Amino acid sequence: MSFVCLTTWHDYEVQLSIEDAMSAHHQGDCEESSTAVVKGIREWSADGLGIPRQGMIEGLLEYGAWDKDELEAKTDEQLEVIIVWLVSADIQEAIGEAS
Repeated sequence: MSFVCLTTWHDYEVQLSIEDAMSAHHQGDCEESSTAVVKGIREWSADGLGIPRQGMIEGLLEYGAWDKDELEAKTDEQLEVIIVWLVSADIQEAIGEAS
């Protein structure tokens, strides 16, 4: 059985399985594992996370780690990889606080 977390990221609902959240955020480079999660999501959802491109860019700009040109140069899938990584960290933190 797979448990799913429904959470919000900058006013958008994001749904990830616990397994995906645990695999997408860990010590070391997380890009490959977060990309695998996004590719899995895109297999069953043509809209990926369902967050409009501009919403992804605006939300990520708030972190201050990327500038607008850098984010606009990324594909939607690349933006989703970052968001999955961030949301996975939030989910793991919430699980840790609850236990």
